Amino acid sequence: TQIAAGIFATKYNPLMVLTGAMTALALLSIMAIYLGRFVSNRMNKKVVTKIAGILFILMGMSFFLF
Repeated sequence: TQIAAGIFATKYNPLMVLTGAMTALALLSIMAIYLGRFVSNRMNKKVVTKIAGILFILMGMSFFLF
């Protein structure tokens, strides 16, 4: 994301690129908060923890292998 923002800033107005990147980060953070709240209200904490652990391991393995 930072590389893309840097490339966009070379072609477009850097202030507009900064504003767009900050807006996107804020919106994604808000969505993550509400999704996390939604999931935590509907699932057992142990299940969520196990799923998160498995996803963390799988992502780590994929970054290591690819």
